[in-house]
Amino acid sequence: MITITTLDMESSKIENNRTTTYVVPSEMEENHMNKQSLQAHQQYDGARFTKKMVFQQPGHNVFVLNFAAGQQLPAHRHLGATVYLLVVAGKGILTVDEQPIELNTGDIVQVEGDELMSYHGDEQEASSLYVTLVSSDQLNK
Repeated sequence: MITITTLDMESSKIENNRTTTYVVPSEMEENHMNKQSLQAHQQYDGARFTKKMVFQQPGHNVFVLNFAAGQQLPAHRHLGATVYLLVVAGKGILTVDEQPIELNTGDIVQVEGDELMSYHGDEQEASSLYVTLVSSDQLNK
């Protein structure tokens, strides 16, 4: 990591100079800023839900699940991980361990990997879930 310090040379007195520190990733580092467009990952298919990968690193994945009206994600678990869901469009029913929860745009949910989860999109409108899957190993660091 490289730290860059700049001085505000427009100040008339030295005691009024401000120091601003910027953190710039070094070319040697593996991780770096990566900007994506949510809209580019919201692609719907009338035949089945879509999964569009946004970021993928060891120990965590970020993707968008897109559901045309009425589509479903079958019941499943993510053993050894924690799942974070953000409803970015539409609404639907998330069922966790047989307990249905109504989700609307803007809702955020955390689901533990040993919990059985499924999703059923609204019958009238499309929906999209922004999903972050984090390995338990990463959470315990």
